Amino acid sequence: MKEFEYMSTTDMGSSTSLVANNGTLLFHYDNWKETKATITTSDSGNPTTLYNTEKHLRKPNIIIRTGDTTTSPPLANVNLHCFSNKTDITFHPDATNSQSITLQSRRTWSKKPEFSFSSSIFNTTLTWEIPSSWKGSTFVLLTESGTTLARFELEPAMKNFHGKKMGRLELMPEVMERKQEGVDEVVVTAYTVVQYWVTKRTNELAAITTV
Repeated sequence: MKEFEYMSTTDMGSSTSLVANNGTLLFHYDNWKETKATITTSDSGNPTTLYNTEKHLRKPNIIIRTGDTTTSPPLANVNLHCFSNKTDITFHPDATNSQSITLQSRRTWSKKPEFSFSSSIFNTTLTWEIPSSWKGSTFVLLTESGTTLARFELEPAMKNFHGKKMGRLELMPEVMERKQEGVDEVVVTAYTVVQYWVTKRTNELAAITTV
């Protein structure tokens, strides 16, 4: 195993840098089963794939890689827990200096669900907030002091738990100024929260309709 070394976002090149794309990314599924997805730049003509993802029933439940290849070493492995509100994320699991964070969901039955984790990159606890359990369309990433670091806007179809397009992630300048690891942490947690939320709400809807 080798140690992974990050570069700044401005040194990563056009394929992985977001500087030239105003910090906006598009999330969309690649198959009807919604087990594969890509995260691209927002270029309307020829978007660049910055990340690709796979979902599995076995662990790791989600694998996220950079670029458009599915054979490169994972950027992050995500393990979901059926009987817990905790989600474990390991960055660069194949490297000797891999790092892990725990995403804790709170108040998921209320009108203001939260997903929090301790970030060593931003030196604070970060929280993804959702305005409403059922009707919410915007996920907001906040620091402990209330500074907004990112926003994820769900596509209208995703509010009904279906649709190829998931939504749009907007990164604030505070994220763009960090090394690529800061961008990666925000993107990975955003994708994880969206998948957790959609899966949970889909299961709740199924339970209601079968009563």
